[in-house]
Amino acid sequence: MAQVPSKEDVLKQYREDGITDATRRVIAQEGFAALTIERVAELANISKGTIYLYFKNKDDLIQATVTDTFRQIIARLSVAQPPELPFPERLRALIRLQLQQFETNQAFFRALMADRRYLPQADNQEDCTVQLHLQLLSIFADVIREGQAGGFVRPEVDPDEAAFFLFQLISGSSMRHLLGFSNRTLGESVEVLLTYLFSGISTRGV
Repeated sequence: MAQVPSKEDVLKQYREDGITDATRRVIAQEGFAALTIERVAELANISKGTIYLYFKNKDDLIQATVTDTFRQIIARLSVAQPPELPFPERLRALIRLQLQQFETNQAFFRALMADRRYLPQADNQEDCTVQLHLQLLSIFADVIREGQAGGFVRPEVDPDEAAFFLFQLISGSSMRHLLGFSNRTLGESVEVLLTYLFSGISTRGV
């Protein structure tokens, strides 16, 4: 049976969520270079000292904000594709929501990609951000495995590898939007990704 959080735990989580949300907004609006504890406190409408009750320093705050962003995305993706849907529709729903997450947080992700210090680092498998990224990929991999079980996906496909490639396609599509290189709607981007995934780009096969 899950333990009921205490009032203190609920208040602590509420405070931390408010601070990381303010941090995300500063990063999105002004970039990492403009981020200060004072600016976050101003936007969160709290004292500078209150932030230090929850976070050791600016780097700790930034890392917590990046981690919180990934956790929010994972939580939304986890319920995005009801198991009763057929495989193509589950995958379509998953891709659509991932693109929506990039679109909703596009200014934040643009800043994150420009300053890569806080992105997952492959050489540190114990890093929390790396673990969250792997968890994110596992959601895609699990749907692909179910597609294999239903005969929609070839049996020789490695679901973990396919999930990684699919996520890179989604990230690439999002990057085109971030850079202003695409005028496709969200729905059109989903269908293009599915076409690349299932049909490829070759007219003759390889």
